[in-house]
Amino acid sequence: MSKRSINPAEHNIDMSADDFMDLMVDAFSSHTRGQVTLDELLLHPQDAFNFCESVRAMHGFPDLPDQIILRSVMLRRKNPK
Repeated sequence: MSKRSINPAEHNIDMSADDFMDLMVDAFSSHTRGQVTLDELLLHPQDAFNFCESVRAMHGFPDLPDQIILRSVMLRRKNPK
């Protein structure tokens, strides 16, 4: 799998990559309430899937792939503003 930048427009989402990643990080923080790291979530695939499902439902992104949601959180963690 290649390392890619996030382009929300590829998924019919009208916001900048920075705003989108911030939204995904906020969703992750709300979902986990600071009790779970991304690394720990990824060790529990069903929990990671449930998180991604909640993001799609909450923000109206029905076709957004799990990998884009999770990669957004990961990239923001590695490259904070």
